Amino acid sequence: MVEHKFLLLWMLIVVFFSYCIFSMKIFFFIDSVSDDSRRKNVDGLRFFLSALVAFHHYVLCYYYFEGKGWALENLSDYAFNMRAGSVAVMIFFILSGFLFYGLKTDKWDVFYFKRFLRIAPVFFFSSLICIAVAAFIRRHELDYTDFRYSFLLWFDAGITGEKSSLLGMPDSMFINASVTWTLFWEWGLYFSLPLVLLLRDKAKPLTFSLICLFLSVYVFRVMKPEYSIFLACFSCGFLARAWVFDKRYSKLKCDIGVLSCVGILFLFYESPYSIYALPVLALLFIFIVSGGDVFGLLSCRAMVRLGEISYSIYLLHGIFWFCMNYFIKHFGGGISTTAYMIISAATFIAMLLFSSLTYQFIEKPFMKIAMRLGKKS
Repeated sequence: MVEHKFLLLWMLIVVFFSYCIFSMKIFFFIDSVSDDSRRKNVDGLRFFLSALVAFHHYVLCYYYFEGKGWALENLSDYAFNMRAGSVAVMIFFILSGFLFYGLKTDKWDVFYFKRFLRIAPVFFFSSLICIAVAAFIRRHELDYTDFRYSFLLWFDAGITGEKSSLLGMPDSMFINASVTWTLFWEWGLYFSLPLVLLLRDKAKPLTFSLICLFLSVYVFRVMKPEYSIFLACFSCGFLARAWVFDKRYSKLKCDIGVLSCVGILFLFYESPYSIYALPVLALLFIFIVSGGDVFGLLSCRAMVRLGEISYSIYLLHGIFWFCMNYFIKHFGGGISTTAYMIISAATFIAMLLFSSLTYQFIEKPFMKIAMRLGKKS
């Protein structure tokens, strides 16, 4: 693996090429479902968050195939990549809290079915690929012990948060970089919404969001520290939702605020999933939903398109990194570092192109079904 500074340059180049490619008219089909009332800068943010997760797993996957295991210690020389994954996941959770705190519904059966249609199709597709990859790797010694149980866990749409070994492959969860654990927390948020919204309506939204944040940081942290950070992220999303609609800031101030928060995060934030980084993350998110788009970067057409396909990017990038490293390790014959980085860049772009297809042919049809269901209800 190259030095940290060269890896940073490589990531910038890859993102630039992604921007150039997805600016092309051929990707107009991604625009068709977009709602003009949506915050386009939030869509752009989604792409950068999914890319940060992908770059975080890129280094982890490399060292996994070098025989050093899937461990954060392997990122000690790559400070940006060490921070990138946890920062992105925490902002994803803040975004989820923000989006669903404003929900108004009493038809929970419709709501949960729509969420299932949004999450499950690509999840199932990703799981099928993982099973195929595991079958290929274990083709000479397939083990069908408890396969039915494993099959259920790999097709649970993330509700249980568990993944068992596939066909006798003990580390099969790393085929997709084990990203589906976050969906366990997303479903937890969804299942808590009836109570959350009931209490929100009893109290003022801002007041209740502050109560949730207090409980997450000072009460649940004592009982279960590793869980409290995720609850606190959702609570910060609640707070952002209640706060943003009462305050207005100029776009220039928001852009400067976004860049300042990013600088603080990557200069001073060290520990993954640190509660101490949460105020800066929450402020960063508030600046964005208040209109900040980093001088147009988050709102440009290419980034909005990439944001639309970010769910597929999130679920599929690990599979591409895993397969790339597997074939290089077993069939590459010892390639140079330069060749490895070129292949990695091509793999990342191929993953984006493939994600645009899964969006078009898997995500979008089920999104349309969910939209029709919402209009009928």
